[in-house]
Amino acid sequence: MIRILHTADWHLGQTFFGYDRTQEHEHFLDWLAGVLTKNKIDVLIVAGDVFDVSNPSAASQRMFYRFIHRVTTENPRLQLVVVAGNHDSAARLESPLPLLQEMRTEIKGIVRKQNGKIDYEHLLVELKNAAGEVEALCLAVPFLRQGDYPVVETEGNPYAEGVKELYARLLKYALKKRTNGQALVAVGHLLATGSEIAEKDHSERIIIGGLESVSPESFPEQIVYTALGHIHKAQRVSGRENIRYAGSPLPMSFAEKHYHHGVVKVTLDEGWAVEIEKLEYTPLVRLLSIPATEAAAPDEALDEALALVNNVSKKRLLNNVGSVRLLLQEMEPDVQSEAENGNSFIKLLGKEAKESVQEVYNYSGMYLSYSLSSSTDSLKIEPYMICASENNEYVKVGMINAYKSVHWGSGIISNHQNSYLMFNERDLLQFALVTIYLQLPHYEFPNMLKGLYLCLDYNHNPIARRIVLVKQSDSTDVNQFLEMEGCLVPRVELTPELEVYYNYTCQEGDYIKTCTVPSPKLDETDLEREKKMLKI
Repeated sequence: MIRILHTADWHLGQTFFGYDRTQEHEHFLDWLAGVLTKNKIDVLIVAGDVFDVSNPSAASQRMFYRFIHRVTTENPRLQLVVVAGNHDSAARLESPLPLLQEMRTEIKGIVRKQNGKIDYEHLLVELKNAAGEVEALCLAVPFLRQGDYPVVETEGNPYAEGVKELYARLLKYALKKRTNGQALVAVGHLLATGSEIAEKDHSERIIIGGLESVSPESFPEQIVYTALGHIHKAQRVSGRENIRYAGSPLPMSFAEKHYHHGVVKVTLDEGWAVEIEKLEYTPLVRLLSIPATEAAAPDEALDEALALVNNVSKKRLLNNVGSVRLLLQEMEPDVQSEAENGNSFIKLLGKEAKESVQEVYNYSGMYLSYSLSSSTDSLKIEPYMICASENNEYVKVGMINAYKSVHWGSGIISNHQNSYLMFNERDLLQFALVTIYLQLPHYEFPNMLKGLYLCLDYNHNPIARRIVLVKQSDSTDVNQFLEMEGCLVPRVELTPELEVYYNYTCQEGDYIKTCTVPSPKLDETDLEREKKMLKI
C-alpha cells in the first residue's frame, strides 16, 4: 500500500492587490506539513505553479526549500514529485535538482531530448511505499510548451493532439518497465476538457494563446490516478473520480472566493486506487465582497464593512477624524511621489521596470558584445551582465567598456519582443544616456542578442551602430563579472570567428551618425555638408 497526497498551484510570492501573502502561504505550508505526518504520506505530488512568477523572490524560494527540508526531515521516507507549471521557470525550478534529490525530491521542469527524441525515462519516477518497495510508476509531465511534445499530423488542434501523443508514448514506455502489481500515476499541468472555471476568473488563463484544452482521453484506464494542476477550482474531470484537480490552497482572485480549498489523498493498493479523499483546508484570510450580492450606496457598504472589523462603529471612526487630520498635517509630503504622479511617462517606466523582472530570467547571464570602435578600425569587445536586481525590483545591467570603466544601469523588456539596456556613461552627476536596443528572439534562453548601440561620440554627436551580444555564462555573480575585461581587436588580428562579428557590425552603412554643422544658412545645404563631414 502507498499513500499519495496531491496538491498544486501554490503560487508562492503572489501579491493580492498589493497585499503580501507570505503569512497566508506559510500558514498553508504549516498545515500541509502536519497533514503529511498525520496521514503517514509516502509521496507528495505538486502539480505545477509552485511560484507565481518565473523569477520568484529570494524569500519565496527560501519558503519553498525550507518546506522541502522540513517535511523530508520530519518524514524520513517521504518522496516529493514536483512538476513545473506555466507560471514557473522550468530551468530555474530544476537547477538545484542534484541537491534536492538528496532530500528525495524529484523536479521535472524541462522535457529533455537526445538526438532530437524525447527522453521518456527522464519523465518517469519510481514511487516507493513505507517499506521502500517500488509500488507505482509516476508519469511526471510538466507544463508543455511548443516544441516539448511530438509533432502530430492532424486536422484538429496540434497542441492538444501533441500533448495526447506524448502521454500515449510515455504510457507505452512505462508499461514496458512496470512489474506485476505496480500502479501507474500521471501528473500534468494543463487545461482538461470539461473543467469548470469561474466565469470572471482571469487567473487561470492559458498562456499559449488560443490553444484548446486537452481531452481526458489522454489518461486511459491503465492510469489509476491523474494529478492535475492549473485550474484553481478543486474538481473531478468529466465526472471521472480518478482524474482530479487539487485546486489552489488560496483564492487567487475574488472570482475564487467561494472555492473549497485543500488537497487530495490517494491510497493505492495492489495496483489500484482503493481510496480517493478530499482533505479540506481553510485559508488564513478569507475574501469578502461588500456588498455580497447587489450594489449598495457607499454609506451602506461602509456600515457593512465596519460591522465585520471588530465591531467598530462608523460613529467611533468619525470621532477620530480630528486627530487623524492633525497627524496628516504633521507628515512631510513625498516630493518624489508627487513628481511621479504628475508624470505619466515616469510612472510607466517604473511599471515596465517591475514587470520586466518577471521576464529577465530567460536572458540572465554574462555576455560579450561586439561592435564598431568609433576611434580605430577595430572590433570593440565589451562584457555585459543582465540579471534581476538584489531586491527584485528592476532589471540590473552592467557593462565594462574597452577602457576598463564599469557602468551600471537598468533594463526594460517590452512585450517579449524588445529590450532596452540603459546606462549613464559618466560617473559624475552629469547625465549622458547610453541605450542599447535589442530585438529579442522568439525562443527561450537565446545564446545571442542583436540590436543597436545608441550613444554620443567623443564630440557629443549622436551615433547608432550595430551591436551583437553573445552569451558566455548563465552566471550573474558580480565578482565574476568584474573580473572580465573589454578590449579593441585591430582588423589585422581578427580570428575567423571574430571576423564574422566584424563583418556584421563594422561595415559602412552599419552605423548612423549625425553632427552639428555650423552654418549661417540653416537650410537644406546643411544636410549635404553634414554627410561630407561625416565621411571625413
